[in-house]
Amino acid sequence: MAGLGVLSFAETLMVIELRLREAVLTLKRVRGNGRDMPAGFTSSWPPVVHDWQAYGGEAMKKRQEDATNRPAAPTPGAIDRMDQALQWLWWVPNGSRIVVVARATGVSWGVLVKKTGHSQIEVRTRHKVAIETILEKLIDEN
Repeated sequence: MAGLGVLSFAETLMVIELRLREAVLTLKRVRGNGRDMPAGFTSSWPPVVHDWQAYGGEAMKKRQEDATNRPAAPTPGAIDRMDQALQWLWWVPNGSRIVVVARATGVSWGVLVKKTGHSQIEVRTRHKVAIETILEKLIDEN
């Protein structure tokens, strides 16, 4: 994370969270095709359409709209930043990793409390410690 200049501790933690959020958004925009899946999970047969109206009716128009409104593919720089941010998750303890990823995807604290079964203080503490762990490792690398 070179080139950040002089940031306060809180600002640096915020930059880390923003990079993780950007990584999630970039990951959603990466376009895959059938060759990206392992052979056991794909089929060479085309999908079967059971409704005869799907070939020229509303379903076809919906498919065309979806193809037109698809977000642009991410830039190479965004993919590089995504790769870097996803590697940071290996530094986070396994129990806290899900909290960090969930917060990066926009899951609220209340939903995280229900899903994890921990108190809100525990969930927030795990998130804070995980982000600080990433910062410590980044400082150690430089």
